Amino acid sequence: MTTVAAISTVLAVLPLIISAAEHYEDCFRPFVRYRKFDTEVDRFQQQLKIQRAIFRNQCRLLLENVTEPNVAARMLDGRAHPSWTNPELDNELATLLGGSREACCIIVRSIDEKLRDIGKESQDLGAIVDASNAASNAVSKNFFRDLVPN
Repeated sequence: MTTVAAISTVLAVLPLIISAAEHYEDCFRPFVRYRKFDTEVDRFQQQLKIQRAIFRNQCRLLLENVTEPNVAARMLDGRAHPSWTNPELDNELATLLGGSREACCIIVRSIDEKLRDIGKESQDLGAIVDASNAASNAVSKNFFRDLVPN
């Protein structure tokens, strides 16, 4: 290769290298953001589980004031439990809560509804991340498989 050809090649490639270096961060930024997103979804789902456990424990403690602990736990396991329709239990709960009974029931229903809604959205978000990870793994496996000569 002549000196002129070598200089021409360097001058032709140099702007490409400079451009690639300038745009490297722009191209890399979405990958960093996605990696953090995946971690944040996991962290969010863990925090949601903790909040559900706290809510359930508080409901159980409230019910244990008017019934046996094992009955309170079973009541929280299913809305069809017969104690939910027990008028005696309802009267004891009304006596315990006094004038704040109605507000307490509204708050409990509201928190339960919100936790269910957030849980559903969280599952959808987790499914998207899982599907994306599966697709990414398939692409990278195919990419590396195609690089290896037969």
